[in-house]
Amino acid sequence: MNGRWLEGAAVAVGVVYLTLIVVAMNSLSFDIWGALLLIPIYGVLGFALINTMFPGPLAGVRKALYWGLGLKLVGAAARYWVGFEAYEGGIDAAAYHQLAREEAGEIWSGERPFFDAIPSGTGTEFTEAVTAFLYTVTGGSQLAGFVTFSFLAFVGVACFVRAALTALPDMAAHKYAWLCAIAPSLVYWPSSIGKEALVIFGLGTGTLGIARLVSGGRRLPALALMLCGLGFAGLVRPHMAGIWIAATLPALVLSVIRGTGTADGRRGGRLGLALVLLGSAVGLAIIAGFTLRFLQPR
Repeated sequence: MNGRWLEGAAVAVGVVYLTLIVVAMNSLSFDIWGALLLIPIYGVLGFALINTMFPGPLAGVRKALYWGLGLKLVGAAARYWVGFEAYEGGIDAAAYHQLAREEAGEIWSGERPFFDAIPSGTGTEFTEAVTAFLYTVTGGSQLAGFVTFSFLAFVGVACFVRAALTALPDMAAHKYAWLCAIAPSLVYWPSSIGKEALVIFGLGTGTLGIARLVSGGRRLPALALMLCGLGFAGLVRPHMAGIWIAATLPALVLSVIRGTGTADGRRGGRLGLALVLLGSAVGLAIIAGFTLRFLQPR
């Protein structure tokens, strides 16, 4: 009986939502109603991500992040309203949006090959390229762009929570999850098209890789996750990635000393971590040099 009731409720919600989309298509611009097409997709992906990353007895953490996912969507709407109503479009996101919509349109019209959509560059140029790539996939709706970037930031926040639980399994997990889910600075600021969301996404995934690396996880996947996350953040803000890598070195040194990552602290385990430490030091040197060039006055 309960199963049939839930199925009926799901069908009713679906019909209402489709009706809402049809009404919005006839009364609002694509910049607004385009987001309605993506919200259910990100909702399903978000729920799946939460349930996969926090299985078993972590119901309190899952509940906090469910709320966090909803609040991020609200944060995207709030950022959009402030940026384009209160500030009348006088924000960086407006410039990112305009350029990305033009480039995505050229790719879909065949004027440029899809290969051109692959992001490149650094800083503002990289942010513009990522926005154009996302628009090529999702369409050029302005509010949808805010929702997409907000979702990326949420993925980063979820990774931060998972990283904390991996490194400190005895911590008050649900309290930390609630803090990350409802903190105004995380709900509001990284919920628009721009560098903040991309940095949160990159640092979050990189931090999860670091936590797995120093807590006994499989080294190759952990190292790959760390390098991909911090590398992504470094393309947006090189100095932020440099700070993260510098902060990682003491943890890696401690892991080498204690032999963390193996059941018995074997020499082979320490040697592997030592090689990771060496690679991280080299990466820090590279990013440091890149950061100095990035910050140099033009």
